[in-house]
Amino acid sequence: MSRRIPTLTSQLNVYVDGGQKLLGLATVTYPNFEAITETITGAGIMGEMVIISSGQFSAMELVMSFRHLLDDPMNYAVGKAYTFDCRTAIGYEDPTSYDIGQANERFSVRGPVKGINPGTRAPNAAADATISVACRRIEWFVDGAEKLLWDQHNVIYRHNGVDMYAPVRSIVG
Repeated sequence: MSRRIPTLTSQLNVYVDGGQKLLGLATVTYPNFEAITETITGAGIMGEMVIISSGQFSAMELVMSFRHLLDDPMNYAVGKAYTFDCRTAIGYEDPTSYDIGQANERFSVRGPVKGINPGTRAPNAAADATISVACRRIEWFVDGAEKLLWDQHNVIYRHNGVDMYAPVRSIVG
């Protein structure tokens, strides 16, 4: 495959628990992968060093924004776990041939609904309502290739098919 210049999100849909498509969705904000760190200092270290804990991340959440919460989005209970499967067509351009195309992205999150915000009400305006999900398992695929698998309870962290947490698991069992 040649290099591609990503251009824009052409379209996206979110499916819940393998079936129902969410309607009224405006935007989806994916979780931020921020490593848990510790700052150390001591003999032999000139100042401070930030140490990254392998495979450990700060709490992550998926946020879905809606114009209003009617019908389908009202079916989800705070504290109950669901799988939200985001399927996105991402436009790109080939810098050598100038051809345009579409990449297939699938970003799937499993976890409990953390919060439901019905938003604000004003005449002739969207409510900007949100549903946030606490991430427990994340799967990220581009054009069918696994880019990331992270599962908090099953202690899995794979990046581009490489088990990044294997050295730790081999030591602790």
